[in-house]
Amino acid sequence: MKSLPAHAIRSLVIARKKLVGQRVMLENQIRGLAVNPKRTTDVLQKPDNLKSYRHSSQRP
Repeated sequence: MKSLPAHAIRSLVIARKKLVGQRVMLENQIRGLAVNPKRTTDVLQKPDNLKSYRHSSQRP
């Protein structure tokens, strides 16, 4: 069994690694939005001419 201080150091190292990863991910998302700010609206908007396959198969 490892000592208590070794466990504490290991948990701090793991927590730091997670925080650094989150920071890098957030920086990359911000950078991506700054380069192409229209990107998020393009993803959310649906073209009017796009219809679902269910609409075309349900005929009275």
